Amino acid sequence: MLDGGEPALKEGSVVLKLGPGSFELLRPGIIDLGALRRTAGLRVGFVCTGNTCRSPMAEVLASAELARKLSVPVARVGEFGFELRSMGVFAHPGAAASREAVEVMADAGLDLSAHRSTPLDPEVVGELERVYALTQGHLEALRAAVAPSVAKRCTLLDPEGRDIPDPIGGTREDYERCAAAIQSALEVRVDEWV
Repeated sequence: MLDGGEPALKEGSVVLKLGPGSFELLRPGIIDLGALRRTAGLRVGFVCTGNTCRSPMAEVLASAELARKLSVPVARVGEFGFELRSMGVFAHPGAAASREAVEVMADAGLDLSAHRSTPLDPEVVGELERVYALTQGHLEALRAAVAPSVAKRCTLLDPEGRDIPDPIGGTREDYERCAAAIQSALEVRVDEWV
């Protein structure tokens, strides 16, 4: 054993308890809890056309899938450093989620009632670590709107490269099929995040 001498920063090490259902600072030190959370989780975005159906459903379904993987309630996902957003390449700001999307998510125990659409913002996208487009067309529009270094972090949500079909104007069954396709893709993607 070698003695390296007095530590230069004169700060204690951080002890963090991290595991299923637990993100607890046991001993504070040089790195604060906020920085630990930012390091532990990811900032993830979902992009569709109008941000009223697919990407908002992806956002809340991703929260639920993360909560399941982390063994915590959905409300605690942010404590593990995850931030989820959705936006649309042609979104009108402030539009509510479609009635059918709200109903299908409510049936899954998820609340989409307060959602308001957000247009694609290249600055916001630049702050995200992973950005998932719901179709190839969305991916092309997204990549065209951001710097090349950011475009490298953008990909299709479906790991097999398939488009998630747009349920807008369709039946409730169309929304249910859309949600199921999103859920199937998220089960793979969330394994990459956690």
